[in-house]
Amino acid sequence: MDIYASNLKKSIQSRFYDIDLYKGQECEIKITLNDDGKLISAIPNEKNNNNDKKLCIRGMELIEKTQFSPPQKTT
Repeated sequence: MDIYASNLKKSIQSRFYDIDLYKGQECEIKITLNDDGKLISAIPNEKNNNNDKKLCIRGMELIEKTQFSPPQKTT
């Protein structure tokens, strides 16, 4: 995972105040952002049979409320 993706994950996790409700659960969500860091989509990976539906819903709620910074341009 690159530094930008790691920072995105930390930003979302820092807003997860009720994380204890989902202990031992998992949800894989694919996030797509535009070049300015604005959310285009957040979709649970339906191929992941271990996804917890309630956790995915909560995760998507948090993702939609998170303001992402644009990735740094590489030259």
